[in-house]
Amino acid sequence: MTAKRAVVLAVAALIALALLPVVSTQPGADAVARVQSFLELFSGVFALLAFTGAVVWGLIAANRIVPARYRVLAQGVHRMLGTLGFGFLATHIVLQILAERAGVLDAVIPFMDTRARLVATGLGTVASDLLIVVFAIG
Repeated sequence: MTAKRAVVLAVAALIALALLPVVSTQPGADAVARVQSFLELFSGVFALLAFTGAVVWGLIAANRIVPARYRVLAQGVHRMLGTLGFGFLATHIVLQILAERAGVLDAVIPFMDTRARLVATGLGTVASDLLIVVFAIG
């Protein structure tokens, strides 16, 4: 493990420990429930917006009309938006599984859902699988 990774894990652990007393109170638990409800609704939208921005900035970075120093900046924004999109996508998938709107297999194998949202869940699974393939190739 690198020193940078150890520092990041230590900071994350300290933040989690600092938030533990807040979450254990009723107002803190209500705040966490509100944040979870908000993310259940909008994490998929945020992922879609981030991936759309990543495509746009990727096209800007590939354009030869843009000067080289701005292409490097555009590549950085492109990568940042792609990473942000994957974070929101993972959040969306985990929260949908926790809310029991989808199963664990539904997140990997398309059209396995037996619930009423078969098409939506299946298309989302196909899209996320394709995004993982694009990420692995890129």
